[in-house]
Amino acid sequence: MANAGAALGLEDVPELPEAPTEQPKYNRDYHRLFIKFMSWLHKRTYTKAARFQPSALGGIQPHHVADYLKWRAYGATWNGTSGNPTKSDPVNEVVKEAKKAETQHRGKKSCATRDLTETEYRKVVHELYGKGSFESTIRTACMLKQQVHLITRTDDISKLKYSDYKPHPDFPFALSCKVYWSKNISEERQCPDQIILGSMDTDFCVMLGLANYMEASFNYGYGAAGREDAFLFTPKSDPKLAPKHCNAAYRNILKAVFLSAPFLAVAVLIAGVLGSHSIRKFAATLARGMGATADEVDIRGRWKARLSGRVVDAYISPEQPWIDARVAEKLCMGAPIAYKLHPDAKRVTPGWLIQHVVPRTHAFYDGVNDISLHLALPLLWAALDESWEERMEPPVRVRIQDAYERIKADLPVGVNPVVKVPLSIWTHNTKLHINEIEPMDTGGGGGTAGGTTGTTGQASTRQVANKSRQVTTMQTQQQVRTNEEILTRIIAQDNQLQQLIAQEGRTRDSSAAALRGWLETWLGAELTKLNGNICRIAVQPPRMATPDQVDGNLFRNGLTVERTRRNGQTSLRYRRAVATPADSRPAKLAKYRTVGSAWQEWMHGIGGNKPAKNFTAEDIRACKSTYSRRKPLWTLMATLVNAQKAPAWVITKIEEHYKGSVLNITAAIKQDTIMGSLHEDLCIVHVQ
Repeated sequence: MANAGAALGLEDVPELPEAPTEQPKYNRDYHRLFIKFMSWLHKRTYTKAARFQPSALGGIQPHHVADYLKWRAYGATWNGTSGNPTKSDPVNEVVKEAKKAETQHRGKKSCATRDLTETEYRKVVHELYGKGSFESTIRTACMLKQQVHLITRTDDISKLKYSDYKPHPDFPFALSCKVYWSKNISEERQCPDQIILGSMDTDFCVMLGLANYMEASFNYGYGAAGREDAFLFTPKSDPKLAPKHCNAAYRNILKAVFLSAPFLAVAVLIAGVLGSHSIRKFAATLARGMGATADEVDIRGRWKARLSGRVVDAYISPEQPWIDARVAEKLCMGAPIAYKLHPDAKRVTPGWLIQHVVPRTHAFYDGVNDISLHLALPLLWAALDESWEERMEPPVRVRIQDAYERIKADLPVGVNPVVKVPLSIWTHNTKLHINEIEPMDTGGGGGTAGGTTGTTGQASTRQVANKSRQVTTMQTQQQVRTNEEILTRIIAQDNQLQQLIAQEGRTRDSSAAALRGWLETWLGAELTKLNGNICRIAVQPPRMATPDQVDGNLFRNGLTVERTRRNGQTSLRYRRAVATPADSRPAKLAKYRTVGSAWQEWMHGIGGNKPAKNFTAEDIRACKSTYSRRKPLWTLMATLVNAQKAPAWVITKIEEHYKGSVLNITAAIKQDTIMGSLHEDLCIVHVQ
């Protein structure tokens, strides 16, 4: 059978192509797709190990790629010399039509991913904390929370390192992080420090997820490459392969959750395809829905680095702490919080936390940008909270509970030594401010929205943790709920106040802009009217003064009148008018587009030239053709003005009865004058 490549105008491709001496450079990421294309082109099946001669590759034309894309989109062939054939007009037209058809639900079913909903996100978190390995539960849940909080891609999270986190320089309860690997980042200034805050809602709390993961990760070989080089979410150290393997594993775990029966029971009512990119879409949509502007989401998600077509973006610093913190606040469901020690938990010291809660994390950082104390309190809260019993590594949880039981903290029964303090985030003079809203008295000193565990007598801490919900009195629970409602209202009012302040500034700016726009419009209209009046006055002929128009004195024809005032008496002196010398201005005809300009040229001249009515025979001969074409219009206008018609009225009537350019109007007037068919408004009636 003849080779299919020859039928397509390509050189013959052997059954098993041998590698040439100089092998073309292949892109590993696209090789799988290229094999499919070549299999379709040659009408045979190639394995992933196949390589192709440069002569065969050089024969690929744009229409081959276009036909392949049509075949992929519609499932059948659609009949419809150098350089990259994928960047040609035929291929781009096919892609454009395919996208349009996909939107209109024609052709192949759309593969575009949609964003998660909040309900689906919570279901994913709960499914991840089910039974499974450390990588598929605690690690993946931490990556998911990080991805939402920082609005990143999956590969950005996979490339994070331990050294990318450090204590926030201004707020002791927060962390900062740099996302160096983001797709849109091409220089150092485009990856500013971004704030990491805790969340009242544990499903969204990135501090809690990071603390739970990091302390347990060192038991599985993570961090072996050292503080500077170790990737956060993979024990491997290869800078190229390790993040790819981590990203692939993360995406596969999420895909398995998306296809699980419990998740499908929640997502079945919502149309659309879900993928790993759905998480970033969810984070951006959530922040936007909570009140952040699109530009603010751009900054938090590091989208400002891409070219937007606006020159000003090159001059605005991408580091905007207030905007970054504002969007981070929107992503902290419930409220942004700080983990603080209970005032009565005096035996829980920093040294005790380092020794019993986060010893592995502290040893790893070894005093350089050590974040262990920032993570110790969230981890202590989780270890003593009943709801997190199945979400932690058992060795870590048991170690912390045993150590806490030994110090016998003097706290009421059912009270967690760590409280969650809501935060108020605001700005003044471009400086970021974060204030703690101290929790009110809960009737027993409990945390704001947190755990309810403590110690009592010789009872085991683990037993207290399991029974804490039963021993907490209804009165205390009611008081906690009341205080939570008060705090929620305070936070809501604070947010509303910040929005009103921002709205007032925008309203003031918009009002000034509206007033400025109105003034510009009004001044423009008035100047237009003024200019029109000046033009109409300029084209009107001078009027002869009547005898009663010079202070009641009789008009003296041929005389000029000089008026002088002396000792309160006005005296008049009549003098003979001096003869006007010959007009020495150039005799040239200008170019214009209006009938009014034609009258101006006839009476006064345009551009410093002599009026056309004063042209001598010699002047006329110099521009005979143009002068002759314009003469019918001048003659009609002069005749009507001499018949006591105002020039403005004459101009209006001519423009009313004749349309088109001045040249066409003049030709029409000449024709109507010859035929005697001028409009009655333009005719002079002589009474016998």
